[in-house]
Amino acid sequence: TATVRNLHIRMESTDRRGRPWAFGVIIKELSLVTTDSAWHECMAHGDESRPTFKVAALEGLAVYWDADSAPVPGEQGAFVDAMAAMVDSGAHDFVLRPLAAQLQMTVAGKGRGAAGAAAAAAAAQYLTTLQLDQIGVALRDTQYH
Repeated sequence: TATVRNLHIRMESTDRRGRPWAFGVIIKELSLVTTDSAWHECMAHGDESRPTFKVAALEGLAVYWDADSAPVPGEQGAFVDAMAAMVDSGAHDFVLRPLAAQLQMTVAGKGRGAAGAAAAAAAAQYLTTLQLDQIGVALRDTQYH
């Protein structure tokens, strides 16, 4: 299992008229887990002749472009606190509204060694299913003027 939580990347600048703006990407959680064939989390089986099942889950992916945005404080503690608070605030002009997605992937044909030589020679086969909730995209005139 691999998980990333509360990722926030933000760029701040001013436009040619001197007005501040901020552009950012937020991910509340991104996880990748190995599962069994019923999509329940489990340990990897290590048997390359059997299919491998993976689930990637994404929660709260959002992109924002805030016009007339105040800069985030530069002091270390205040900066970290302000960035963390913005992950859950929802007080942004979103270009891509927060969304969730889940990808289920089955990988077959990855054999190794003498026992799996024939499978290794064949290309791996991937079967994927992607589930997305509602996707909201918006752009306001204050974001591009």
